[in-house]
Amino acid sequence: MDAMELGEARQRAVQKLDRVPLARMGKVQQTALMRLQIFVIGQTHEMIGEFGKRAKAELIAAAGADGTLSGLALARARAAIEREWMAMFAKWEALFKAAQRAASEIPFGTMAVYHQRLIYGKGTQPKREAMTTDYVFQDQLQALLDATRSRIYGDGLQMSTRIWNLGNSSLTNIQRILFAGVSDGSSAWEVARNLENYLGAGQDCPRWTRQRLYGLTKKDIASGDRRGLLSGEDCDGRGVSYNALRLARTEIQAAHHSTSDALMAAQPWIEQEQVILSGSHPKEDICDDVARGGDNGDGVYPKGTISLPLHPNCICYKTAVLMDADQFAGQLNGWLQGNSWPAMDAYAATLGLGMGQGVTQLDMSQSNYFTALGVWLDGSEDALWKQLGLGGGL
Repeated sequence: MDAMELGEARQRAVQKLDRVPLARMGKVQQTALMRLQIFVIGQTHEMIGEFGKRAKAELIAAAGADGTLSGLALARARAAIEREWMAMFAKWEALFKAAQRAASEIPFGTMAVYHQRLIYGKGTQPKREAMTTDYVFQDQLQALLDATRSRIYGDGLQMSTRIWNLGNSSLTNIQRILFAGVSDGSSAWEVARNLENYLGAGQDCPRWTRQRLYGLTKKDIASGDRRGLLSGEDCDGRGVSYNALRLARTEIQAAHHSTSDALMAAQPWIEQEQVILSGSHPKEDICDDVARGGDNGDGVYPKGTISLPLHPNCICYKTAVLMDADQFAGQLNGWLQGNSWPAMDAYAATLGLGMGQGVTQLDMSQSNYFTALGVWLDGSEDALWKQLGLGGGL
């Protein structure tokens, strides 16, 4: 976004988020994350579906008069299809990594709202010139992303290897479908149909996701309406599209939750965390046990007790159990006057600030992460692409 667009987006985000009760910020954060997931779902189906159309065109163009493919014709078509696949997959990988980063930015936006409302907006001391410290958050964000991307799974693989395996195994299977079609004398149309079935992209999914992202009324958005966000036959997916989205969902969730946990641990006004079962939860599993766990059976635990996601495609989320507002204000006042509060000392240190007045001078509404949260809640398609740093799309 240019400076003017960014300023307007920030102002809209401030106005919108100011109306949200702090107790609902966990749900707001989850809504932003779900919109990010929907965006990735739609774009994944669109990219793979468009690749399928181009591959079909190559096969039909290469076919002989009888509609079948000779060995030479197949070689020409295969070379073009392989180039198309590698170009498409490179774009998908760029989308995936940008979305993973965006998933980590969203919790910083939630922290900015808490800070703005609890400390800056109701500061107990006179404020001097406002400050913002996005450069500090950049280092924190990158460190958290690096940790997520470098972690080793149970099968001994890192994320980069999983992405490479997905791209190369899919290409190998595409090649097998092409060779099989020639060996059994199938027509180019039949080969293209088999390839389309393997890719598994829903033709109506992009339209469906755009309706979910941009077709809701403001009242629906404000109420946190999430009906049907991750359901619907149009986006079920099979084959390549399913595998790509399974990887993307899991990694986007992992990045989001590891960042959220780290930030919740640092925020002294958050006393506990509560695990909330997704409204789209399909069947009883470990998620139900965790959401019914805790000392009082309500899913409330000490901060850092539960790590999400609990399983692949898990869309449970956490909300913060906040300190009583009057208690927090009194303790903040005391801290500003020199009383000991190690948790607030640690929080100030994460912001790169000295003790005391620096914390109350930090205007988080000027943070790009504050803006990012607002954009993911109800931004236009163009705004979402720009928020991902991918300009006008791929």
